[in-house]
Amino acid sequence: MLKFFKKNIKKHDNRITNNWFLKIFLALLCAFPVFMAAFYYLKIGTALYIVMGTALISFGFLFVPFVFFKQKTAFFISTIWLLLSPLEIIHLVLYQESVGPGFLLLLFQTDFREMWELIVFHKFLAIVYIVTVILYLFLTIKFIKNEYLLSKRFRFSTLIILLFFMAGLYTFSFKSIDNPNKNACDIFIDTNNAFIMKFRKIYPTSILVASHKAHRFYKEIFSINPAIQNFSFQAAKKDSIPEKEIYIFVIGETARYASFSINGYQRETTPLLAKTDNLISYADVYTLANVTATSLPLILSRATPHTFDKSKTERAVSDAFNEAGFSTYWIANQSNGNPYVRSITDRTNQSFFSVKDYDSVNNFDENLWQYLEEIFNKDEQKQFIVMHTLGSHFRYNLRYPEEFSKFKPD
Repeated sequence: MLKFFKKNIKKHDNRITNNWFLKIFLALLCAFPVFMAAFYYLKIGTALYIVMGTALISFGFLFVPFVFFKQKTAFFISTIWLLLSPLEIIHLVLYQESVGPGFLLLLFQTDFREMWELIVFHKFLAIVYIVTVILYLFLTIKFIKNEYLLSKRFRFSTLIILLFFMAGLYTFSFKSIDNPNKNACDIFIDTNNAFIMKFRKIYPTSILVASHKAHRFYKEIFSINPAIQNFSFQAAKKDSIPEKEIYIFVIGETARYASFSINGYQRETTPLLAKTDNLISYADVYTLANVTATSLPLILSRATPHTFDKSKTERAVSDAFNEAGFSTYWIANQSNGNPYVRSITDRTNQSFFSVKDYDSVNNFDENLWQYLEEIFNKDEQKQFIVMHTLGSHFRYNLRYPEEFSKFKPD
C-alpha cells in the first residue's frame, strides 16, 4: 500500500513539475523580446543595472494579467503581446532599440501588397511565427487550468507594489515638469506626456506608446489645413539652362556657428568647407526657434515667428520648385513622425526616412549618401533635394564613425 501511494505521489509531483515547465515555456515565448532587448542594449554598451532594471519592469508588466485573471485567461490575454512581438523583434534586429512611432507610421502608410511582398520574402520566419502562435494557443487551451496562478495574498501584494511604483513614477514626472510659470492644465498635460515617455523603451508598453504616437501623427498629417491643397506660389522658371540643375537644401542639426573653423573657431572642424569655392557663411543670423517641430515650418515656408500660421495655409519651398518643373525629393535621418514634414513629403516625387531614434547607435548622416546617389542617377534635368541630417543630436559621439573621431576625448 505504501509503495502504491509513493508511486501516485511521484506521478502527481511530475504532473505539477511538467505543468510549471509548460507555463514557464509559454511565458518565455511572450517575453522573448525582453531577452533580445537586454542582449542588444548590452551590446551597445548600456549599463548593466539599466538593462536589468528595464527587464524587471518588462516582466512586471507582462505579469499584470496574472494578478487580475485566472491563468488560462491571463495566457489568452498575453496572446496580444505574442501577436505584436514581431514589431519589437524586427526593430531590435534592425536598429538595436525598442520600436518607435516612425516605424509604425511607415506601417500605417504601407499598402497590403507591399506588406505581402515583405512577408513572402521572409517566408521561413513568417512560418516559424505562425507555428509559434498556433502552438502557444494549443498548449494554453489543452493544458492550462482555469485557476489562479498564485495565492490571493501574493497577488494583492503584487498589485500594491505595482500601484506604488506607478504613483512614484508619476510623482517623479510631475516634479521634473513642475514650473511656476505654467498653468495647472499645461502642467497636467506635460506630466502625462513625461510619464508616458518613461515606458517608451520598456516592452510591451513600448508598442502601446509607439502605436499611440504613430496614430496621433497619422491623424495630424491628414488634418493639415485643407487650404494648403488649393495653395499655389504661381512659381515658374524664367531662365532656360541647358545643363543639368541640381539644388540640394541641407537642414543641419545642433551645429553652432561659433564651432566652425571657417568662422574663426581655433580647432580645424570644417576643413572641407574651407576648400569649397564660392562658399558664403552668414554671420549675425539667429535661429527663429530652438525646437525642430517649430523650426522646420519657419525654415521651409514663408512663415515667421509673428505669422506662424502661414505654415498651415501655405505650401513649402519644395512645392515652389515642383511648380517650376523640378523633380523634388526628401531624404532624412530624422523627423519621420513630424506631421508637417510628412504633409510636405506626400507632395514630393520620392522620400526616404530613417526610422532610427535620436539616441540609437550607427545612425550616421553618411548613410543618406546612397539615396542621394540614386537620385543623381535618375534621367532628370532639374532636381531639388532636401536633406534633413541628424547632425550631432544627443549622444554626439555616436553620430560619426570611428575614423572621424579626431578630437579626444569625445
